[in-house]
Amino acid sequence: MVLRAALLLAPVLAVAQPVVPLDTFWVRHYEGDSATPQSKCLNMAADIIFDPARRIVYTAGQGEANYPGNNDMLVVPYRDDGTQLMARAIGGLSAEDADMGHAILLDQAGDVHVGGSTYNVQPRWWDATACRLRWRDTIVPPESLIVLVYKSTLNRDDYAYDIVLGTRNDLYLAGTSDTVIRGYNGHAFAVTRISRGNYIRSWTKFFVLDTLAFGSPRRGFGPAPGILGDGRVGPV
Repeated sequence: MVLRAALLLAPVLAVAQPVVPLDTFWVRHYEGDSATPQSKCLNMAADIIFDPARRIVYTAGQGEANYPGNNDMLVVPYRDDGTQLMARAIGGLSAEDADMGHAILLDQAGDVHVGGSTYNVQPRWWDATACRLRWRDTIVPPESLIVLVYKSTLNRDDYAYDIVLGTRNDLYLAGTSDTVIRGYNGHAFAVTRISRGNYIRSWTKFFVLDTLAFGSPRRGFGPAPGILGDGRVGPV
């Protein structure tokens, strides 16, 4: 499923900060929407990546941007001198307090991809979520444009904790899914492949390993073997 940028939250432009010499170490804090300085939201970064062409440090995590008192999946870019450029929020379809970006990467074209999770109000499920951001240097001040968003929408609780580039114009999300596989009811290992060009899902695979199989010399092929989401039995 692809949601266009119209469903996303607007960016929060950063307050101007003094330029710091490049030979000086610095620490920057993002404390949420400046309109709500007493916010009790947990703003935190989970991953970081550097764009050497633009000399921008991208951080991904969780933070308050547009809705006071509620956290969103958040991307905050900084120049290498410590100047915060903006805060870009990608929210779920409800005012849930725990949307989060867990991993971030930079592709060969200079686009940024973030993997995480967002919450939907109807039905009440977590979606494994990915978004693609493209930096625009042609406007002043420059900003990151959200190009595409993927949400798993599998009607279960899905979380993405990492994201990697494939070699065939694709991306892979890894995480967990609350699912039912051949009698197993609980969280399963989940991997999803999506197109980098249009963010459409190719497939999602699940894997469950019964811990009793660890005692077997044929791990994964014991009485309760590992089960793949497509119904096949596979090794550990």
